[in-house]
Amino acid sequence: MRSISPLISAAQTAFTRVPLFRAIMYRPGYPDTTVDLSPYVVSAEATMPPNFSAGYVQLTVMNPNNVITNNVLVRPDYVLTVAFGYFVEGVADFQPLGIFYVDEPQRHFVVNPPRNEVILQARDGVKLCMERHFTVFEWLEFKDMSIQQAVDFALSLVLVAGESLTAVYDTDDETTAALATQVDNIVVSAQDQLDNVYDLLKTLLAIQSLSAFFNESGQLRVGMMNGTTAESTYGGVLAQTRPIFGRDHRRSGREHQNWIHVEGDLVYADVYDQANIDDIGRVKYKFIDDPEIDDQDKAARRARQELDLAARFREQPDITVPWMLDLEIRDVITLDDEGASGLSRSDWRVEDMRFNYQAGKQPICTLQLGLGLPTAPKTEETGTFV
Repeated sequence: MRSISPLISAAQTAFTRVPLFRAIMYRPGYPDTTVDLSPYVVSAEATMPPNFSAGYVQLTVMNPNNVITNNVLVRPDYVLTVAFGYFVEGVADFQPLGIFYVDEPQRHFVVNPPRNEVILQARDGVKLCMERHFTVFEWLEFKDMSIQQAVDFALSLVLVAGESLTAVYDTDDETTAALATQVDNIVVSAQDQLDNVYDLLKTLLAIQSLSAFFNESGQLRVGMMNGTTAESTYGGVLAQTRPIFGRDHRRSGREHQNWIHVEGDLVYADVYDQANIDDIGRVKYKFIDDPEIDDQDKAARRARQELDLAARFREQPDITVPWMLDLEIRDVITLDDEGASGLSRSDWRVEDMRFNYQAGKQPICTLQLGLGLPTAPKTEETGTFV
């Protein structure tokens, strides 16, 4: 278990700490020859969603005398490394956020006041996996492979300047057992629905409900994500935003429900979460009409399943703090923020992170955390924030 409380307390209470942002670009495979964009960055936004959705960065960069657009290292699909940190007592302390791949840079001219800007948008390794499509008559067969072997093989198809993407795997017993599961009957061709590496990897990970995301080193981290725990205390000198309950940014159009009614063929069942209704202060009702359900036990089971799934969206607050480092997606944090945002001490899982940075005489850097229930299933995904 690791504690990040001292870092948070220091960041919130020490006014001498100045937030910093670092963005460096280079040609894939040649990290020694770089261009440092940090002095030119006006604003930055980074989003890190969970479970193999595209991490995303957008930079607004001042472009005096076209120094950025004329630089040979600012090109589509070139590498962009991003780090956040702070400057205190003459020492800069950076924590890397990740490795991203640049889309087409865009140059903007602003008349009043006159500005020459470049907008850089970049995605993590998901970008490369999405763009690696299978060619006609190219067949991929995963017979007699474990999930781990299949993931490694799928990533080997995606090249960055001749080097393939790689994965790192959690080593806890549950993850190890899941990765050893055999892949059955997944055969991919250009004619099939799975026509790119991204969809293929999602299918492989779904076999055992594995979670994955690209880490700061650009590797795909795969596992059940049960071994990361952090302990933190928010609040302090800065007022926090109020939590927003029932955020509906999940896929499949699902949102929080706390009363389920299932109507079958001459049978029905109701199930509700009274404690949660009291917490949120409202009832959200869902009606399910399924004539194929002809047994009372089946109706009750379906209602419980729907309520359990809705529990993932039960309380998912957004909390904005100054900058908080040494934290990863899927970490479980013990959060105590009752004095600032009204959240009493409880366990939450970090579902996504959004960073914002603004340069100027008084630089501002904030981190927004999306929190979910730590006991919720890992199979649901966020929407894409691009």
